[in-house]
Amino acid sequence: MALDKIRIIIADPNSTTSKRLATYLQDSGFEVYAIHDGNSMGQKILEIRPHFIIIDMTMPDFPALKCLQFLQEKNLLQSGELKVLIMSQHNAKQNVEACLKSGAHDYIVKPINPMDILTRIALHLQARRQLHDEEMIKSLELKQANYYLDLAELLIKTLSVRTTPHQIHFQLLRMIAMALGAVRVSLIKLDDTPTVIASSDNDKFTQFPLQIQKYPEIDYVQRTERPLFIESIEDDAMMSFIKEQMKSIYFNSMIVLPIFSEGSMQGILSARMPAATHLNAADVKLCQIASQTIGSYWQLQNLRSLTKAA
Repeated sequence: MALDKIRIIIADPNSTTSKRLATYLQDSGFEVYAIHDGNSMGQKILEIRPHFIIIDMTMPDFPALKCLQFLQEKNLLQSGELKVLIMSQHNAKQNVEACLKSGAHDYIVKPINPMDILTRIALHLQARRQLHDEEMIKSLELKQANYYLDLAELLIKTLSVRTTPHQIHFQLLRMIAMALGAVRVSLIKLDDTPTVIASSDNDKFTQFPLQIQKYPEIDYVQRTERPLFIESIEDDAMMSFIKEQMKSIYFNSMIVLPIFSEGSMQGILSARMPAATHLNAADVKLCQIASQTIGSYWQLQNLRSLTKAA
């Protein structure tokens, strides 16, 4: 896919906002179409066949949920080549969940910063590889599967060691990093501010608040509660212009997973791989086991705290 073939539809009744965003994306090398009238949008989508649709939640005559229903009916979301980004004035949980459940790939709260939109587009261009549990299980050879089962057993045994929670977190992350050959594995707690509470490369590193705008992959997983698998784009000419404009973003491979505990997402596990690394199913499976193990440990810690308080 050539760079000048990446087509984006911006659907927003606010012509000032859409014009500013369209100009910015056009200057960045995309082919952009701004639409202000929802009546003709379905037809425009079929004519243009965009790779991205950036649509306002309350677009008159063709709101975001109606657009997603239209795309589902026309089988335009199944291939993964079309990504839908929702814009909204509100960050209501029910709206986010409804859009993501209907097939949206991202949810962005207004006011819109054009650079943030470019960041999201870069993220979704990278995250083109879908990995599913069934595919991962089928691709694991018996010897490799046994290795990861042994490693999972070690992770669980680590939880039984009588030491501080921080040391347990560090030991878990260090084992994961060694198994993956990762540059860094980070554990992030989602409180009022996302905070790195442990890192595989430094046993003293803790309680580091993140500037979330610098970590679009963390922001994405926090908002969507979806795992993110990012492949290296070192040899991808299509992304070279984005790399030049976005020096603050690392474009090596990453595995970023939500951590659920007591029925809600409470953290994120982020494994950053060396440049030009290609993800494999076994590595992803290990990270999934690790995130589930950490979630169970947090739940156990909360239960112990409640028991002591009683």
